[in-house]
Amino acid sequence: MQQPIPQGTTEVLPASPPAASRRSEVAVDSPFGELAHMAPKIVALPGENPALRGLPTFANTRQALKAMEYLPPAANGGMSADEQIIVGTPMHGSLMLDISASARASANERNLANEEFRAKVMTAHQVALQRDTRRDSVVPATVALPGVQARVHFAVVGHGLGQRALIHACQRVFGKHNRPVDVPIADGGGWIRFFRVETLVHEFPSTGSARSFYQTLARKVDGMLRTGFRYGRFSSPKISDEEAATATQAMLLSINLRILIIGPVSTRESDPSRAASMWRLLATVAAETGIPILIVATAGAAVNLIEHSGAQPDLSRGGVYNIAPFEMSSKAWRNIILMLWLKYLKAFAQTPPEWVYSAMSAQTLGRIELATKVASHIGRCWASSNFEKVSLTKAEFEEHAKTALALEAPRLKAIRSAARGGNFSRAQVMRNADWLSLQLTIESLPDLEAPDDWFTKKHYQSGRLAKGKTSPSVDSGTSAHVHPEQQAPGAES
Repeated sequence: MQQPIPQGTTEVLPASPPAASRRSEVAVDSPFGELAHMAPKIVALPGENPALRGLPTFANTRQALKAMEYLPPAANGGMSADEQIIVGTPMHGSLMLDISASARASANERNLANEEFRAKVMTAHQVALQRDTRRDSVVPATVALPGVQARVHFAVVGHGLGQRALIHACQRVFGKHNRPVDVPIADGGGWIRFFRVETLVHEFPSTGSARSFYQTLARKVDGMLRTGFRYGRFSSPKISDEEAATATQAMLLSINLRILIIGPVSTRESDPSRAASMWRLLATVAAETGIPILIVATAGAAVNLIEHSGAQPDLSRGGVYNIAPFEMSSKAWRNIILMLWLKYLKAFAQTPPEWVYSAMSAQTLGRIELATKVASHIGRCWASSNFEKVSLTKAEFEEHAKTALALEAPRLKAIRSAARGGNFSRAQVMRNADWLSLQLTIESLPDLEAPDDWFTKKHYQSGRLAKGKTSPSVDSGTSAHVHPEQQAPGAES
């Protein structure tokens, strides 16, 4: 069988590859050099779907949760805050279980043992690499997979709740390697080398531009695989949003991407007035490739997506995974404090005083990243004196927390104001929507009868009265932890 020879990351090699254990002896004429930085090769067996190789599967949420959790080792002189710490909840486990199922379904659809799909990947290479400048030279259907469905997992994770930690966890579970994949041809006429990227993390562009997203992503992929994508016709700043979406599809199919991770996405950069093309690109790529996409976004970004009704159905088809702050009384919160104590604060005592649990909750409102920041700050202060001034009363703790969280103080104050309830405009709510809860930020959307005015005040019920429950009193000085379901959406008036 005569095989086409595309440029890019796919190439046709001689027949009968040796055993995997002897692959190091094979000289490969690769346009990307030796690629010494890449992970070990995958040599597919005849008829094997190499996309399933190494793909994790979980029987239940408990298994998925165990795979993604990360607890740091005890400090060995290092006191910098760790952004990979993740103490999972059932919502984390559900999210990871669902992503795993999506990855397996997508892998079955993108089977390199299938000749038709191999041809599709080769076409995608040629599309992404083409230098032809004719405006009608690309047909989007040539880089779309018929019959697939959008597999988007939209995780709402507010600031301080472990956005980066969730992204790192996904990479730990599904891998972050770039691997050559050698696939034998059925008639014995040779074998083809493809490449597989396990996870790819990319930011939502600050401008909301689809063109900017593609061009930055092409440079990132070029840095990993030396593809030359960034030199193709789609590198032009004059391409349309539709062409940017087509180019993104072609590139992601050509590198056999397992999971695309977008984020963290904040309120400002996802504003629907300028980010409509970006939301549309993600929806198009999801619907036409079936590649699983994890979007890590704040509540404000989620509300911005609601306003872009064209993209919302595909980007929220699987529902929303809402990662909420920890309750002070929860076992998970106590485990977090104990873990942070052993890493940063055990110079004071082997176990934390009982008052630390509530004091940390009051200062951080149940946000794990802020708790880590406070604990590491105290540990660094002790270390700077060579541990000669190790002291921690409740008053000293509050002073340390005030210093450590100086930049977060206005947002924490807004959360406390929202918990008390009051009259807030939509502009005030959205200004703080990266920190407020999803449910109550959504309530800032105007009702059908409401005037379309961001500065019109709306009354929000006190969080203490939500669902007929009571919560500890909240003031601007010392705040007890407010459960996210009891928060009202708003900012300080």
